Amino acid sequence: MKATRYSCRLRQAKFFRTIKVCLAVLLSHGCASPEAPYFEVTGIEQGKKTKKDGVWSVYETGNKLVYTENGYCTADRRIHRCMQYGGIIHYKTNMPKVVLNCHYSSVDEISIAYPEEVSSDPVTQGEFQLTLDGGDSKYHKNSYLIAGEEDPAETHNSTTICYFDGREVIRFHWEILMPVPENPETG
Repeated sequence: MKATRYSCRLRQAKFFRTIKVCLAVLLSHGCASPEAPYFEVTGIEQGKKTKKDGVWSVYETGNKLVYTENGYCTADRRIHRCMQYGGIIHYKTNMPKVVLNCHYSSVDEISIAYPEEVSSDPVTQGEFQLTLDGGDSKYHKNSYLIAGEEDPAETHNSTTICYFDGREVIRFHWEILMPVPENPETG
């Protein structure tokens, strides 16, 4: 009888030891729980932009820029000379899509321009959502500025901040020195 009890206990000990090893292997390979969603910005480029052969690129980096007309932009169904600028956001995520909640603010009132219309009232702040595709990728945030004819500010200051899951992940600050109109009286 003693031999039977001993061999039974030995088999139980081996069984539980095997179960512990299997559980440890499963847990170490992440099989016990799915990977948590994540989003990480790995780099940001910002500055004056141009489009060549259908691809946007930053050709003069920085966030302090001198206004230079470097392209044509459509606003209010008209083509204007403008300065094209913006950023390229490099990121990684394990989600199929990422939605960032963004807020922009400007020291001066600005009119938000779209190809078919201009916003009715100038604003100093606003919000928008930015939807990014999943994987390891990059996103081009393109903007443009059309110099106003009516007493423009000397410097255009604006900031855009984007949040993911309540934490700040992107911050673009722009300081653009605008052209000073010539005064016909002083020559």
